[in-house]
Amino acid sequence: MNAYERFMSKVNKTDTCWLWTAYTKQEYGQFSVRINGYKKTYRAHRFIYEYFNGPIPEGMLVCHSCDVPACVNPNHLWIGTASENMIDCVNKKRHQHSKKTHCCRGHLFTINNIYPRLNNGRECRKCREIRRKNYLKKRKQHV
Repeated sequence: MNAYERFMSKVNKTDTCWLWTAYTKQEYGQFSVRINGYKKTYRAHRFIYEYFNGPIPEGMLVCHSCDVPACVNPNHLWIGTASENMIDCVNKKRHQHSKKTHCCRGHLFTINNIYPRLNNGRECRKCREIRRKNYLKKRKQHV
């Protein structure tokens, strides 16, 4: 059995995703292959991407359009930078902070209380004003 056949024996094809059923680490499938007598372990989605598309450029990630870490469907995989992957995460409201309704000091995130930041981030305007006042107060004391 070649590596691809062995790989596919560990996949459950659904109507949309191809789900990895073997060993996972942090929700991502792991797959090992012997190359010239040495064992090389891949993340399953990276192995299948390379199988269909060739080498992954240095420093690039294989990202999921379906947002299912165990999915190995090559049609759901795309190449991107860490920054592009994070922007995709934020745009899809999957980032841990995008679900927050209040800042760390308890101020409600509303349209009028959000200061937009780079890469779709946000900051509480009330907290920003408090930090600014404290900064100016300390600056005045040192002069």
